[in-house]
Amino acid sequence: QRSGNLFSFNHTHLAEKEGTITGMVLGYEWLPRRKEGLRTGFLLLRQAGFHFLHHLRFWQNLSAVTGTFHPQGYYLSNLAVDPAYQGQGIGTKLLLFAENTARRRGCLCVELDVSGDNLRAIDFYRHLGYQSIGESRFSHRGRVLTFIRMMKPVR
Repeated sequence: QRSGNLFSFNHTHLAEKEGTITGMVLGYEWLPRRKEGLRTGFLLLRQAGFHFLHHLRFWQNLSAVTGTFHPQGYYLSNLAVDPAYQGQGIGTKLLLFAENTARRRGCLCVELDVSGDNLRAIDFYRHLGYQSIGESRFSHRGRVLTFIRMMKPVR
């Protein structure tokens, strides 16, 4: 439970049902991303050790994709719902929570990146008003990874 990093509890909201955590959303504005990004990298290195260094190129490429967004935007880093609870509106509620958080903090839009082969997630975001605004690709272990940047105005 450390603050000052992008995976901090300060940026996370949990969904619960009858005392069970059913999902989570993690997001932040541009300024915390800028301030906390380097510290987050050091924490990952400390936690994962040399295993992290083995995948450093992957993390650098991923950071290049996810590390830039609108200076007055809110970046949705992670949204997850326990498979046993999917289809119950939990993901929608978490996404709306993130959008309301962005709005309250004066952000103009919410941006996110989704794996290009995750068609279910892409459809989910489109259904809730997100539009594709770009695409990024990089190679990792002989495989090309594609990420779709999506955005929704919240003001």
